[in-house]
Amino acid sequence: MNSARDIGFIENTGVNTLFFIHSTATFTAPSKTTNKLIPSSVTLKYADLYRNHIRVQFKGLSDELTLAIGDTENIDLDGDGTPIFRQRLSMCT
Repeated sequence: MNSARDIGFIENTGVNTLFFIHSTATFTAPSKTTNKLIPSSVTLKYADLYRNHIRVQFKGLSDELTLAIGDTENIDLDGDGTPIFRQRLSMCT
């Protein structure tokens, strides 16, 4: 809990990561339109293991994102209207 770590560069193939509640992971992802590297972070705000869903907050996005197992959400971190990557929840244990 309340920990921080660096995931590193997120490539097209994606990355799997383990989060603890209230932990933050920093990362860098390429912009699809400008090819610039976008530094960001994601924080796990809440996890409901009974209903298998989580809430995460991405740096630069005003709303928290709620995901259930199998949900996929496009994430646009640089505000150009083009998703930089997809966030998918595959397991919640």
